[in-house]
Amino acid sequence: MALALSLGAFGCAGKDGADGANGADGANGADGVDGVDGEDGEDGEDTTIAPADASGLDLVLESVESTLVGKTYDVVLTFSIYKNAVPYVDFDGVPGASNGLPNLDQSRFYAVEYDAATQTFDHSIGFDRQTITGVLGSPGQYTISFSGSAYAPELSNAVVYGYVADEELDTEAGGSIHLYDFADNAALAFGTAETDPYESPANVSGCESCHGAPYMKHGYRAAQVEGLGDFAACKACHYDTKEGGHVDWQILVDDPLRYSEIHNGSDVTEEEEIYYAYTANVMNDVHMTHAMEFPYPQRMSNCVTCHEGKLDEVLVDENFTIETCRSCHAVTGSEDYGTAEHSLSTIWDNAGVSGYHSLTSDCAACHVSGGAASGVLLSTLHNGGYDPMIYSSDGVRYSDAIVVTIDDTSFDSDTSVLTVDVSVTEPIDVDGIDATDVEPDVRAGLYAYDAKDFFAYVSGDEVDNGDGTWTATIDLSSYAADISADGKVRRVEIVVRPSATIVIGDLDEDDESDCGEGAGEGCAEDDTYCDSGTCVPEDDQSIAPTAPSRTFELADNAFADGYHPDIVDVEKCNACHDTLATTFHSPNRSGNIAVCKMCHKPNDAGSHLEMQSRSLDSYIHALHSFQAYDPGDIDFDDPVEAMRYEMHVEHGFPNFTIKNCEACHNEGMYEVPDQAVTLAGKLSAADDVPYRDITGVESTIVAPGPGPAAAATGRTTSTRTTSTASCPSTRTPSSTATASRRRTWSGTAWWRPSCPSSARRPKRAPTSAPRPARSATTTPVPSTRPSTTTTPTPSERMTRSAPSGAGRVRPRMR
Repeated sequence: MALALSLGAFGCAGKDGADGANGADGANGADGVDGVDGEDGEDGEDTTIAPADASGLDLVLESVESTLVGKTYDVVLTFSIYKNAVPYVDFDGVPGASNGLPNLDQSRFYAVEYDAATQTFDHSIGFDRQTITGVLGSPGQYTISFSGSAYAPELSNAVVYGYVADEELDTEAGGSIHLYDFADNAALAFGTAETDPYESPANVSGCESCHGAPYMKHGYRAAQVEGLGDFAACKACHYDTKEGGHVDWQILVDDPLRYSEIHNGSDVTEEEEIYYAYTANVMNDVHMTHAMEFPYPQRMSNCVTCHEGKLDEVLVDENFTIETCRSCHAVTGSEDYGTAEHSLSTIWDNAGVSGYHSLTSDCAACHVSGGAASGVLLSTLHNGGYDPMIYSSDGVRYSDAIVVTIDDTSFDSDTSVLTVDVSVTEPIDVDGIDATDVEPDVRAGLYAYDAKDFFAYVSGDEVDNGDGTWTATIDLSSYAADISADGKVRRVEIVVRPSATIVIGDLDEDDESDCGEGAGEGCAEDDTYCDSGTCVPEDDQSIAPTAPSRTFELADNAFADGYHPDIVDVEKCNACHDTLATTFHSPNRSGNIAVCKMCHKPNDAGSHLEMQSRSLDSYIHALHSFQAYDPGDIDFDDPVEAMRYEMHVEHGFPNFTIKNCEACHNEGMYEVPDQAVTLAGKLSAADDVPYRDITGVESTIVAPGPGPAAAATGRTTSTRTTSTASCPSTRTPSSTATASRRRTWSGTAWWRPSCPSSARRPKRAPTSAPRPARSATTTPVPSTRPSTTTTPTPSERMTRSAPSGAGRVRPRMR
């Protein structure tokens, strides 16, 4: 019974029953607090390829793919071309076939390896143009390939670069220079070429100063390409192990007589190839062409022009090498032909170190800080990289440090005397010069009527007040009859030509002691002076403050600043010359066109340029068209003189065309002048030169009417055309243009001509067959020389047609 009760009270538990149905949802609770924002995701990749410019030629490099074949790679580059925002379709025959872009004027593609540690490029490859193939189903897309590459560019530290150009403009540049209405450059960088890109010690802006912006070598190869450092694109061809191909540049300054033989057909010898061997890197080719081949308009030692802000990177001990020196200097030079003065041999002889200097010397063994020649370092040579006429050794421009102003001026109509007060200040202190050391030469140019030119000038008498101020009186009484409110002379241009000299050591002043053949005779040679019976080289340095000018109305007895708008921008002159007049006149004429017009008057005939007026516009146009000075004084039977003449007249304006008026002129200031307010011009006679038909052409007066235009533009001679183009290459800027797509000059878009379309070369029509690639027989060459080494006769030299190349000119070693 007890057991039964126990089991009844504590029986075995049963299984759980099934879950019941869910009840109805309860009411929503209150919203919780917002959580912290998550991180932004990565931007998606835009796979649509579109041109950057809606009106131009656009090149887009898309991808590089390399395939290992044996021990080398087959490399394929895929790219697209757009023209006016439309895919550029350019193949003849079957789409997808090899075609080489037959209707495009220029198309080249390269790859080159890059070493970031040494900032050098090597192992350049040029893709085969004949492998360019249109991609089926992708209009405007192409591939190009190269077989046998030692590296895969996309897997290496490398740059892939290409350019295209189309619609060649009708310019006179010729040779290797061609300008196009459309041009574009593009690049891809891989590895350290992208993450640690090349940084050039030079500035593209230095090239653009003279050649226009954007700077494009040959007219279409850009020095600045998006994604690359300055000049990195140039390294695709001018890589740092490339063998130089122009040893003749060095021969031109080392042995001009030998070069004249090469110029006329002689081959460069194997010995010359070895002796003058060089690397065709950017430094050598740029230095050599500008120091030896072309008429560089500055001193080559003015390094700041190309290396501004980077001189401390350039003028370092490790760059003091024979290669650096030879890139600008002749080795021996020629005494007979004026190239020996700045040769290495002459420099070593003058320093008394020839015995232990040679072309195999290790300059860095001595010319380093703490070395045996630590007093002569690259950083201390050449005035620290600054032209000593223009800058102090620490880079202060003298035109900023010495300021000359024309102050109170008055004209006494009774005495016809003009009184001018001039002051000189030194806002920036420069060692060796003081404001009171400056001597002003004050002149007045007499405007004729309302013309822009002077017909005469009168020099003043200056009195030093001793405190940095001067008073000048200019006697105009010789022209009193012409001076009246409605007479010939209504206004004058007052000009100050300031002379300043930094004395080095003692003042270079001839003491008239016996230094010549007889008692009291001075030194016969230029740039020397007699000091106690010894001829001593002059070493005092003339410097270039800016020469100011102001227009003065005689009747009103007041300044008329802004009377005549500036026709040219002097800063555009200085873009090439740095400071005007320092390389072709004395520096006291610097920085002011009005100073030039004092002497360059249209009523005088050209003194050095035949069949030209001496007016400034006539002179400048002729000089920049490379008309030769004084051909009557050239001995055309001397092979070097004849060769130099030929090379000079072949040369071209550094903008690659003389049609770019705004390279010098202000906008709108280059049309034919108003004949009613322009002086008549006097043109010089033709020089008496053998073997020419124009000998005997006499000096001519060109009266107002057609005359002033002729005086400004010059005339055509049988040896050189000096007239400007009848249709200046002014362009209509496009609002959609971009600097990378379109050439600009001095801030103005250089675009389609506003003159008749005939000024452009016609676009060749597509053909049914691919156009053959240009070959050596079809590409214009700088000159066609006879196969024989025989020097042509003077008559042959004079009648030979002028080559179309950019040409060369008498070297200017400084």
